[in-house]
Amino acid sequence: MGGLVRNAVRKAFQVLKASISYLALKSAALLAGKCKSYKQVGRTAAPFHEQIATVAPTGRLPETATLLEKAVSNITLALQLRIDTTAKPR
Repeated sequence: MGGLVRNAVRKAFQVLKASISYLALKSAALLAGKCKSYKQVGRTAAPFHEQIATVAPTGRLPETATLLEKAVSNITLALQLRIDTTAKPR
């Protein structure tokens, strides 16, 4: 039973990350104002805000959701998002 719950939680988290990524791509200008550095990707340097929007790193989800909360109206996902990235799975 524990494996089924763990699998369901992982899939729900993937949906959350994909939703945040979608909203971040729609609000790319907002992230561009916040993240002005570049990230080395292979042989090219890509704007860091594009990397955050497309990959949605777990460590940056709370910060990204807070930015989106200010930019996008009527978004319950960003309002309810409170991820504790220091929590360890059991």
